[in-house]
Amino acid sequence: MTEQTPHSDDVAILVWDNPAKRLLDLIDKMRSLPFTEPAIPTWHVALESVGDFKKFCRRLSLASGLPDNVLSTMKLLYPDLHPKVNQHWHAQTSNIFRAFDTANTSWQNVVSKVDDHAHSGLIAASALIESKKHPKARDAEHLDEAYALLGDLEKEISDDSSLSPSLKMHLLAVMESLRTSIEERFLTGLKPLEAAVDKAFGGMRMADYNDFASSTKGDKFRTVVQDLANIVTIVGGTAPAAALAYTSLLKFLPA
Repeated sequence: MTEQTPHSDDVAILVWDNPAKRLLDLIDKMRSLPFTEPAIPTWHVALESVGDFKKFCRRLSLASGLPDNVLSTMKLLYPDLHPKVNQHWHAQTSNIFRAFDTANTSWQNVVSKVDDHAHSGLIAASALIESKKHPKARDAEHLDEAYALLGDLEKEISDDSSLSPSLKMHLLAVMESLRTSIEERFLTGLKPLEAAVDKAFGGMRMADYNDFASSTKGDKFRTVVQDLANIVTIVGGTAPAAALAYTSLLKFLPA
């Protein structure tokens, strides 16, 4: 997410998100895992997808997009940098996610694809992007608490026979999207959470939502969605238009 604000005679571009830090954190985590372990099981540990092949595939795809995300952010913020500044770390970090020629060997053969030079280059890229971050941007708080609350609420709604099938299906799908976006923020940042919150607010216009909203479960759902909306608006840097949309949608919520 970027924002342009006047600065002297130029336009200063500020960012709310630092994909280089996410990639660096992931590479550091990968480097901390035992080098002698088999590659595939260790990939699952690195991507927090043990026992879930579908989740593993999705997260590997998300992770493999990080190098290009960092590179595009660097080009946007520092268009005059020589291409070679980003060339080495980008080539090596991109290659590490395509390291399935070494899938049946040790983890060392995966992580060794990023050398210390590339690691240092990524550290520098992260620092450069961080220096352009919006002054109001900060790490999201309370997301783990919201994740746990959504898990409990998901079970309650799943067992509630009084809800219409369409509303129940919608609520469960929304809560799964919210929980997944919270769980995978170490790869994606907060953008998917913003989309999931939009989806949650959109469902509040459903014809049979008002009866649910007046229940205890409805109140819990409304509270957690409003809390998450505040996080993506204030912390994640949601565009002002979206923030206004959130505010206008509150009129559909019972007091």
